[in-house]
Amino acid sequence: MFTHIPKAGYVGVGTVSGEPRPFEEAVLSVGGEDRCEWIVPVTWEASVPRAEALWRTGFFANQNSACKLRACFTIDEVSRHFGIV
Repeated sequence: MFTHIPKAGYVGVGTVSGEPRPFEEAVLSVGGEDRCEWIVPVTWEASVPRAEALWRTGFFANQNSACKLRACFTIDEVSRHFGIV
């Protein structure tokens, strides 16, 4: 997985290393429904502080929490930058 901070850039590359689990401490009540956040463990291959985030014109960016990255230019450049080839 590639981690992107909006308005900053890409800050990490990792591999999901387990099944999703409910994050019981983060409960949200919406319209009477109880919902909880889910988390997945990640093994980080490489990461940098926000101040060192990678951004280039033409990179894919999305405001959603998660999405499937298909943009070859972004995949290639971020992989190369973080040493994941």
